[in-house]
Amino acid sequence: MFSTERRQNDGIRRSLRECLAVSDQDLFNAQQRIAALERKVADLYERIGQAEPQYGFASDGTGGGQALSAADSDQELISLVQNGKEVAAIKRYRELTGLGLAEAADAVRVLHREHGPIDDQQY
Repeated sequence: MFSTERRQNDGIRRSLRECLAVSDQDLFNAQQRIAALERKVADLYERIGQAEPQYGFASDGTGGGQALSAADSDQELISLVQNGKEVAAIKRYRELTGLGLAEAADAVRVLHREHGPIDDQQY
């Protein structure tokens, strides 16, 4: 688990403890169940040969966002973005990440801002 996720999880546990008066044992049990589910999901993705999706965006300080996925360096995807092929780029992004349509479209828009089209076409 990434350190930022761990800090977020710690904050969530503290909030839950304060709001719901949940015991440490209850939180520990829930955390163990979640960890077991995460391992099972990772195993399923491995079995089907697909990368686990990376959900969300990290702020890049410009009000936009920087997509959090290895798909961002995929040369085929970048080429589709640069050639103004939005639908094909969204489809490729979904294939690479497993994200839904809206999330993939948002990520492709971010890639478009980062890489821009080769010519002056807008899509």
